[in-house]
Amino acid sequence: MKDRLRVILSWFYPVLLGFLVISCKQDQKSTRDFSSGKEVKISYATGFEITAYPDFSLITVTEAFPDSDKNYRYALLKKGKTLPDSLHPDAVVTVPVTSIVVTSTTHIPSLEMLGVENTLKGFPNLDYISSEKTRKLIETGEVEELGQNESINTETTINLDPDVVVSFGVEGENKTLNSLQRAKIPVVYNGDWVEHSPLGKAEWIKFFAAFYGKQQMADSIFNSIVSNYNKIKQKVANTTKNPTVLS
Repeated sequence: MKDRLRVILSWFYPVLLGFLVISCKQDQKSTRDFSSGKEVKISYATGFEITAYPDFSLITVTEAFPDSDKNYRYALLKKGKTLPDSLHPDAVVTVPVTSIVVTSTTHIPSLEMLGVENTLKGFPNLDYISSEKTRKLIETGEVEELGQNESINTETTINLDPDVVVSFGVEGENKTLNSLQRAKIPVVYNGDWVEHSPLGKAEWIKFFAAFYGKQQMADSIFNSIVSNYNKIKQKVANTTKNPTVLS
């Protein structure tokens, strides 16, 4: 009996040791991948942060709506990669996305400047969109009408099966967004409308760029916006005539 027990133990210990070694290596890899992030430079916007890791990016929206006391974290995961077990984001989006639903006209310029307006598949109140590029997509039926912003048509949205729905945050529970989340459609909040400065609002182009892997392009575009804004601001500051009536 003792000999038999020794045989069993002699087989069991190496297996257990091997399992522990593999587990430790996986834990170390998970920790290493999650600690090697690089902060994306955000100069004017105060409502979001982006940290880029080898296999994913982490967006933290710190002010989805005025006086919000919750940070929303979204993991943008590269295809074929996995997240560290220690990370528990509010949503996981596989990137780069190929289809998107946005819910505010302030989101449209970012998509167009990044050259990804063709990925827009749905929008509430299409009549509110005046941009020529996106209106062409609407006229050819490539962008679906989703109804009212406060309660977008969940059935149509689910049928579109977008990679992500970008909504603007409002205080309180949104049953429509909850329904989309239950249907396994990632929903993320965009708080560009909460920003107090024009450049802060404009810098949210970097938020959208992260979903498409176009961070360098967004940096270049935003730098041009800052340069043009400052030139105009300087011209206004040097103006000596201040008209009292506009006609």
